[in-house]
Amino acid sequence: MRFTHTTPFCSVLSTLGLFAVSPAYSSIVRNDVDYQYFRDFAENKGAFAVGASNISIQDKQGKILGRVLNGIPMPDFRVSNRQTAIATLIHPQYVNSVKHNVGYGSIQFGNDTQNPEEQAYTYRLVSRNPHPDYDYHLPRLNKLVTEISPAALSSVPLLGNGQPKANAYLDTDRFPYFVRLGSGTQQVRKADGTRTRTAPAYQYLTGGTPLKVLGFQNHGLLVGGSLTDQPLNTYAIAGDSGSPLFAFDKHENRWVLAGVLSTYAGFDNFFNKYIVTQPEFIRSTIRQYETRLDVGLTTNELIWRDNGNGDSTLQGLNERITLPIANPSLAPQNDSRHMPSEDAGKTLILSSRFDNKTLMLADNINQGAGALQFDSNFTVVGKNHTWQGAGVIVADGKRVFWQVSNPKGDRLSKLGAGTLIANGQGINQGDISIGEGTVVLAQKAASDGSKQAFNQVGITSGRGTAVLADSQQIKSENLYFGFRGGRLDLNGNNLAFTHIRHADGGAQIVNHNPDQAATLTLTGNPVLSPEHVEWVQWGNRPQGNAAVYEYINPHRNRRTDYFILKPGGNPREFFPLNMENSTSWQFIGNNRQQAAKQVAQAENARPDLITFGGYLGENAQTGKAAPSYSKTNIEWVNGPNTPHKPSPYTNTPTRTGAGVPTITASKKAATPAPTSHGMPTAPKTGNFSDMTGEAAIEKNRHIANAAVYGRPEYRYNGALNLHYRPKRTDSTLLLNGGMNLNGEVLIEGGNMIVSGRPVPHAYDHQAKREPVLENEWTDGSFKAARFTLRNHARLTAGRNTAHLDGDITAYNLSGIDLGFIQGKTPECYRSYHSGSTHCTPNAVLKAENYRALPVTQVRGDITLNDRSELRLGKAHLYGSIRAGKDTAVRMEADSNWTLSQSSHTGALTLDGAQITLNPDFANNTHNNRFNTLTVNGTLDGFGTFRFLTGIVRKQNAPPPQTGRGQPRRIPNPRQKHRTRTSNNRIACTCEPQSETQPPSPIHPPKRLCRFGCLPLHPPQKQQRIQPVQPAQRGRTSN
Repeated sequence: MRFTHTTPFCSVLSTLGLFAVSPAYSSIVRNDVDYQYFRDFAENKGAFAVGASNISIQDKQGKILGRVLNGIPMPDFRVSNRQTAIATLIHPQYVNSVKHNVGYGSIQFGNDTQNPEEQAYTYRLVSRNPHPDYDYHLPRLNKLVTEISPAALSSVPLLGNGQPKANAYLDTDRFPYFVRLGSGTQQVRKADGTRTRTAPAYQYLTGGTPLKVLGFQNHGLLVGGSLTDQPLNTYAIAGDSGSPLFAFDKHENRWVLAGVLSTYAGFDNFFNKYIVTQPEFIRSTIRQYETRLDVGLTTNELIWRDNGNGDSTLQGLNERITLPIANPSLAPQNDSRHMPSEDAGKTLILSSRFDNKTLMLADNINQGAGALQFDSNFTVVGKNHTWQGAGVIVADGKRVFWQVSNPKGDRLSKLGAGTLIANGQGINQGDISIGEGTVVLAQKAASDGSKQAFNQVGITSGRGTAVLADSQQIKSENLYFGFRGGRLDLNGNNLAFTHIRHADGGAQIVNHNPDQAATLTLTGNPVLSPEHVEWVQWGNRPQGNAAVYEYINPHRNRRTDYFILKPGGNPREFFPLNMENSTSWQFIGNNRQQAAKQVAQAENARPDLITFGGYLGENAQTGKAAPSYSKTNIEWVNGPNTPHKPSPYTNTPTRTGAGVPTITASKKAATPAPTSHGMPTAPKTGNFSDMTGEAAIEKNRHIANAAVYGRPEYRYNGALNLHYRPKRTDSTLLLNGGMNLNGEVLIEGGNMIVSGRPVPHAYDHQAKREPVLENEWTDGSFKAARFTLRNHARLTAGRNTAHLDGDITAYNLSGIDLGFIQGKTPECYRSYHSGSTHCTPNAVLKAENYRALPVTQVRGDITLNDRSELRLGKAHLYGSIRAGKDTAVRMEADSNWTLSQSSHTGALTLDGAQITLNPDFANNTHNNRFNTLTVNGTLDGFGTFRFLTGIVRKQNAPPPQTGRGQPRRIPNPRQKHRTRTSNNRIACTCEPQSETQPPSPIHPPKRLCRFGCLPLHPPQKQQRIQPVQPAQRGRTSN
């Protein structure tokens, strides 16, 4: 039965009776549940992160209505296009939807945000591929999608005509759970049936569970029931056609795409129909766009020529092969929603029969929407020729040497778990998006010394790794981490950024090189001059805050007006005509120079706040050191040569005739591949890319190493340094994604804050705000070999920092703040929606939220020099302090310090803090280990000291109170011949005394301490030490 977009029809259903059906458009949800649940569900945010389960749902009065996803992990909804979810990816180049959706011609994937660093790519539909019988189509895209993996398809049995057995989804033992999402006209419904519209069509996504699956008809699943049957039930109405229905397959323990939404039964009947996914139609459609080469080669080279008019030939085969490519003579159709010129290009699959061969471009090749899929090792060459197409797929365990460029403005999509080694020559003006596997950036220099592997490098989906052969491969400002990021392997090289462009916490910078340290430098933004403000065209979002729009106003005698986009504004809203402001635009004048100056001044007046929310260092649990090939050469082994060491591209030694590049310890020149006569040619040095009839390979040990280090099994955490050298004194760098560095963190000015981050929630379009909940933050952990602070720098371990590991040394009036302090510690976070960083300088949390904060566990030794200071908040320091007399240590309430060894401080101020001199005091072990704390300045405030002493031998009196200005020594003496029975645990309380201390160079005058001590008798293991009451304390004389 054919469905149309506008004509309702009637159908007799055995289980449902008679009802009118219209094309489906979005969803109605119940109004007694917070709307944020449905928004978060659709965007995998809040409690509905991928993999979450057993989630309680409350009504607006706090009553628990039930649980969703009981024992079943939350699916990944990002396989559907962002913002509308009218199409779902089922293959790297194909989406499925309903064919009555005729209005869309492009889609994007990833998070639906206004963050300019999301770098969402627009994929164009080149063909729609409608099903001949059902409301279903399979559009083909112009590029391989790199942001996500396709949705899984069900393996339900097929009928004789190739159609899926739709009633298989009625088996609740196999398919116990269904979920959906969609966009369009959004409504909420009260129990009495009253509906309220919350948004027009296609503004944002909502999701939840569908109505109950009741039956099937014409290869469609029928669902119906009430919104109150489940806590998060949704009903699809106008605007949701083509949105997905996912089913959990308990037999295969995974979510599968069951169907796409086609129709609904009006506003009151509450029935929907989903067209079941058509796997055989999908397979047959994709096959018609593919050419697989299995025929033999007559030489080691396959020569590719463009014959014009969409026709190309591949020479060097046993038979002549013609491959359709882009045909520029074919004009766009249907307002560019169908692009026949690109659709003409087919995908070329090079099977494993062509292992270690060369594909040579004799002309510029535009393959249109055709891709290159390598199921074997290959080298692609083409001196001064370019390749353009849907992208490149390299099979797992395979490598492709890529020695061609793509045109300026074109993006190369890289997929497949294998390795692409970009080692052409000179400057490549094309871009690349790495969605899977490894890409080694190893471009060779041109005769003038210039080189660039790609103009712009994007790493996305979390599945890909880019490896630098050297630091000149890319411009750092042209590298970005897109949706869910991936790894950038510095590979022993140094790279500097003003800030790292990244969409979310999936970005990761590593050094997998076990032999060479790498350094990552961040400088923050410089003082902005008017000449460097950003000029943006109408309809586009700016990359930063300092952006100006120019409008030649045709309605006012072509007067030139200048505007800036307001926060949250729509860049596609029309400019005001009369030199005024609007909802989205702020008018800033008619003079270009004055407009630029005004924007620059406003930008410089704002604090420089930048965030890196990704991870620094390697956190893979299985990473191991790769074998070092830094002093070896590459041999190309084929025929009589037998290698002596494992290949860097395989895990086993290469056998005779295998024909893969092998690292050997020989210092002779590399041996090229044999010619068609089967015998190796004379050895040549350098680059083999010009060798006729021979396999092309780069004789460069760094490239070989990079190809090894980029492999997942060799994710070794090599030495990586982080240097923060801000160009402005008011710069702040927020790190909230985590850190595991086998290197130094050097802070040379400015502020570095490490902290946790808020749990992301979907944007609230009704309130026009991003929900950031004070009681919903995730913890962060940060580790480095050492932290060094210079030039008035400050390091802050803020809220929800669970762990900070590493020695810390401060110079030149620098400051260290460890642990959150009410009213003193800044609370900073990066907006998931806008990408901007927000800071509250002296944050005060609600009491219950402060109590719930983790105690920051700090492990490492701290050294203070040059009037630097340390402040401990809600933290526990395990380590020593070595501080000069002109330094200060302040311990706030809820702070603890356990000495790992004897320590000395300058001024020491306590505000309800606790110091433990013996590292094993709490568990009453290792009682022969004693430390001494020496205070070389004033000792102020109120706190508790815990240490071991020998009461029986009377060899350790309570802490003495020495004269003013003299060092205070809080002893824990080592006693000769001491036995464990003579050791006692002592708690001493330091309280303010009436006399005031001499002026301190850092702190204002405060009161001196006097001590009262009591023994803590065992057994008190794991028992909290209670404060000693004043009436019970012994007092020491002044």
